[in-house]
Amino acid sequence: MLPRPQTKIFLDSANPQDTKVVLDLLGFLDGQTTNPSLIVKVLGENVKVSESEMLEFYKTNVQKIANLIPQGSVSIEVYADDTTSPEDIYHQATTLSQWIPNAHIKFPTIPNALLAAEKFLADGGRANFTLVFTQAQALAIHLLATSCGVNKGQVFVSPFVGRLDDIGQNGVDLLQNIQRMYQELNSPVEILGASIRNLNHLQYCLDINLDIVTLPLTVIQQWIDQPSISYVPQPLTPIPYENLDYSVSWQDVNIDHPLTTKGLLKFAADWKSCLN
Repeated sequence: MLPRPQTKIFLDSANPQDTKVVLDLLGFLDGQTTNPSLIVKVLGENVKVSESEMLEFYKTNVQKIANLIPQGSVSIEVYADDTTSPEDIYHQATTLSQWIPNAHIKFPTIPNALLAAEKFLADGGRANFTLVFTQAQALAIHLLATSCGVNKGQVFVSPFVGRLDDIGQNGVDLLQNIQRMYQELNSPVEILGASIRNLNHLQYCLDINLDIVTLPLTVIQQWIDQPSISYVPQPLTPIPYENLDYSVSWQDVNIDHPLTTKGLLKFAADWKSCLN
């Protein structure tokens, strides 16, 4: 078994069987992240169910995961597209948070979801803001979280490393840029490295002592076989650090990004693909 790193290790999967495998491999697991696409993968291809049955399936799997890692965090994602109202997203968040005691509710980084999250956090909820691709989005989440008086561990921000790599940008730069900004701000928001594709991504996260990293089972299995590698810089376009205005409100920050929109539509399409 590997020594436990300073960075918290989460599993990116909605399958409790994967949770058991990782616990056997590592001897520990600090949390798990789920989303609509991952739960559809567990349900299986060409399976059609009602929305209530889909939610019950999601709930059952999340509860099994939570029982396996009762001291860890389990992220559960709201359903949202560009037409979903803040009121609907808030209602979903409060319902999902009642499934298990150790939930972080995943909100996509879009205006209506942040409006819903503002009320949810003010009520004491725990949130994981997903589909983050810019330093400005991370700033908006910090400003929102601090306006709600959150505590350390209550809010995560999830930059998607691999999807930035896919468009030729060096995704790990965003992790370091947000980390630098949050250190300047003494932010209570924890950074969760997501869309981790390989050991090189993982090693970078460990090297900079990122708060959290969520890994697919395949990368964890590779890590067991190669527990110590050196990070190798990739020939990708650097993402420069931005000196942003910290004095504004979160509503004044531009949180638009085409990959956020694309990711949101993909989650929605995957969810709908299994519904009758």
